[in-house]
Amino acid sequence: MTIKEKLRVINPVVYGFVVLQALLLAITTHTIFFPLLMLFTTSLVEWILAVVLGRQGWLIGMTLCLSLVSRPLLSVIFDHQFPQNLDASYILQMSTALGIGWLILLIVSWIRLKRVHWWMLPIALALLSIYYGVSPTNMNWLDLIFYSGLAIGAGLLVWGIGRKLFGLIIAGSLLLSMSTGTGFSWNRLAFDNPVVQTGVMLVWFGLGWVLITISSRVIWDHFIWWPLIPGGVQIVVGAGTYIAGYLTQTQKGNTNPILIASFLFGIYIFIYRVGFRR
Repeated sequence: MTIKEKLRVINPVVYGFVVLQALLLAITTHTIFFPLLMLFTTSLVEWILAVVLGRQGWLIGMTLCLSLVSRPLLSVIFDHQFPQNLDASYILQMSTALGIGWLILLIVSWIRLKRVHWWMLPIALALLSIYYGVSPTNMNWLDLIFYSGLAIGAGLLVWGIGRKLFGLIIAGSLLLSMSTGTGFSWNRLAFDNPVVQTGVMLVWFGLGWVLITISSRVIWDHFIWWPLIPGGVQIVVGAGTYIAGYLTQTQKGNTNPILIASFLFGIYIFIYRVGFRR
């Protein structure tokens, strides 16, 4: 048995005993600094060994351990006390630490193991987005949907392009457009008009289908055109709804959004049929 094979067997056992020692030290001495420092240094050494040995599973475990231990250790060092309550700010900081850990893991796996594990990217971006989407004092679900959906959608889209998986491209593109449309329309739009907001949201939804067609050219040598059918319908209907709501908001007339949407939809069908025949 080689040294690397021996280390593969010994490392988990040694780390388990160190965790047990840290727990006993914390229980008997009623202090938390030295147990946390022991866990952090041991996890760091095991993380380095995992990189050297090329052990992906152990590398993931040690990265998560470092992320979980680092936040309370910093609180003990700088605030001179262990966090007593798991308040919102502490949970947000923990999610940020975990997100950074997953990003580091993705980069190290890429450099050391010569493999890009794209599935780690949506996890990292989702954890990082929680920090921007959730406020410790004022919970806003639209911000959470906007940032989380944007991060997860971008991660899935990059993952799909990197692995040339069209299903992930579809999911990422639609999730990007849905989160952007929902967050932008109902939380960041100057017009406080449900008709205008609905129209803008539908346009964003349609742009997600357009993004699928654009992204398909990246992984293949031709475009996939069928997503433009539902995308074009949503953009046309959304544009008509927006125009009707805008005219009503600016008091330029009492316009029926259904009529405008139907008119634009008819133009879209006519252009589509002419282009299809050609």
